[in-house]
Amino acid sequence: MPREKRQFENGELYHITLRRIADEVLFKDIGDYFRGIFGIYEFNNSNPVIIRKRREERRQFKNYMANIRGLTPAESAGVRPLSIKELDKRSKIVQVLSFVLMPNHLHLILRQIVDKGISLFMQKFGSGLAAYFFERYYGKMKKKGHFFQDRFNAVHIVNDRQLQVAFVYDWTNPIALIEPGWKEKGIKNPAKAKKFLEQYRWSSYLDCIGIKNFPSIIEAEKDFLMEVMGGAEGCRQAVNDWILQKGGIIKIAESFKRFSFD
Repeated sequence: MPREKRQFENGELYHITLRRIADEVLFKDIGDYFRGIFGIYEFNNSNPVIIRKRREERRQFKNYMANIRGLTPAESAGVRPLSIKELDKRSKIVQVLSFVLMPNHLHLILRQIVDKGISLFMQKFGSGLAAYFFERYYGKMKKKGHFFQDRFNAVHIVNDRQLQVAFVYDWTNPIALIEPGWKEKGIKNPAKAKKFLEQYRWSSYLDCIGIKNFPSIIEAEKDFLMEVMGGAEGCRQAVNDWILQKGGIIKIAESFKRFSFD
């Protein structure tokens, strides 16, 4: 049976999850993670995107800026440094409020800003990431079959409270890398979990708590996000409260061990 077409409304927010088929690894090393981040930024564009061309433009920009920084005051007189925004020639189709990359899946919170923007963005991002993966790991050997699990999952976010929960849910996802099953079993070491999240690069959480990481991705929605979450400290507090709540599960379980109900 044909699948029902999903309708995404302009101006509305959606929580997106995209998983590798059979939960196989999606990001194997730091290069894969950087490619994922680069894809979130570059494929947010209604125009055709050639990744190699965009990388070359960025390389030239970095060289240009490095040359300017090496000039003496006299040599640099009249030379106007370019900004990264001048390199940004995208025609955006979504606004990215949050992202978290995990080894076998990723989470996004997106606002659609043009008709069919979310579907187009996910199609471009997904096919681009799959093409990169096959080229890097399989080369000329053709790989058959699907790369992702069916289509991406999307949940409509209808109010601020749901949005706050979605942010915290996404930002705390990486804890599973150091404490598997923590959502059901609780967190054994809350302090370690907090520290781990504040060092986990492949998430927008760092930029939201004032640690510069990949600020250009969520820049357009940063003010709105800060208002909803109560600023950088509100973001940190919401995450820490959730961690402490999960840590409390362990304490309750340990207290019950002291009693016998025979």
